[in-house]
Amino acid sequence: MSKTVSPRWAFLMRYRNWLRNDNEVLVYGTNQDGTRTIGDAGVAVKHYGAKIGEWWGPTGRCYAIPIYSEGNRTVDDERKKELIAEFLSYARRNSSTIFRVCRLGSAYYDDLYKELFQQAPRNIILPTKYLTK
Repeated sequence: MSKTVSPRWAFLMRYRNWLRNDNEVLVYGTNQDGTRTIGDAGVAVKHYGAKIGEWWGPTGRCYAIPIYSEGNRTVDDERKKELIAEFLSYARRNSSTIFRVCRLGSAYYDDLYKELFQQAPRNIILPTKYLTK
């Protein structure tokens, strides 16, 4: 598991160069049609080249995970597990890339994401709330 911790709130990225190297990618949650432009998704679009309408996988200097369905409801836990497993597989295949994960969804889901990221490879930097103690 990664020992490095990313900032808790993605909006702080506006005020600093959060992705320091060309091999770093921002991982954020979006909706299933890729039109979400608030919160972390908005930062990804505005500052890191994520494309509106690209709702899954690599986009700009980002990686989108569609954790919201239509109406901005979060997808069910089983779907979250599938999405995170697919992302972890992608990160393992791209081991020279550093993935900085934003907090996905609300605090209500922190324990679930903490569990899902337990086997994250070392090239993934997680929010503090997702780290095991």
